[in-house]
Amino acid sequence: RRVLFRSEVSLTSSTVPASPNGLSYVFNLEASGTYENMIALAEKLTSFNRIVTVEAISISRDTRTEELVLNIRGRQYFKP
Repeated sequence: RRVLFRSEVSLTSSTVPASPNGLSYVFNLEASGTYENMIALAEKLTSFNRIVTVEAISISRDTRTEELVLNIRGRQYFKP
């Protein structure tokens, strides 16, 4: 079963460390698919091995394909 057929993820290094002992990376994720696909992706985000915070989320509809488009901006934290 295909969860998402198109996705794009970009990472940028944070200019401010998350804490004195850690680093964080901002990510932007775009994915398209059905409502069920969006729920499945959200559930996977909560089961990452790293701490992830969601800073912004939006869902829209692609007028050409009628598919839902999910955009998430988040931050993932790492220990150096």
